[in-house]
Amino acid sequence: GSPFRLADSVFPVHRPQPVWPAGLSASPTQSVLYTGIPNNNSIAALKYTATGQLSLIGGTADPNTLAPQLPCWSVVSADGRRLYFANAGSGNVSVWNTEMGPRLPHLLQTYQLPGGGNPWGLRIDPTGKLLFVITPRQIHQVPEGQGQLLHGLRLAADGTIDDVIDGSPVTIPVAPDTNPFGLAVVARR
Repeated sequence: GSPFRLADSVFPVHRPQPVWPAGLSASPTQSVLYTGIPNNNSIAALKYTATGQLSLIGGTADPNTLAPQLPCWSVVSADGRRLYFANAGSGNVSVWNTEMGPRLPHLLQTYQLPGGGNPWGLRIDPTGKLLFVITPRQIHQVPEGQGQLLHGLRLAADGTIDDVIDGSPVTIPVAPDTNPFGLAVVARR
């Protein structure tokens, strides 16, 4: 069953191009993967078996879509209750509730990041209280002098984004034509 192709008919695109999933995150509590469908401003949920067989179990569009939202990279909270998507086209992060089941996550919050850039990578710290997001300057979309930032966001007890951490965002010291992405969070011991 691999590779598994998301059917264009499930996520119809109003452009002459196929559906293109981006990013992938796994639920720590269920055998479920989430992916963004950037060119349809949607997200999808896929079930996987112990042998790796995939099947589409649901998907939904972002009701707060600002064209283009472009949900790409995602991360799931350690308890599996919250799903966070970096929306590269609109410079924000969406927070989804997965408690009612993985098939159709429910949008809880859309949080606008300051400073420009395209949110590409995000990670939750081991305490589950902080969310870090990278917003590189995608060369053709973001003016020079914007983006290239690392954001630190405080998460509320309900998993929504509460506020930025003091001193955030921090500029990533790279050349303007560089797109940093990928992020690892290591707890201080």
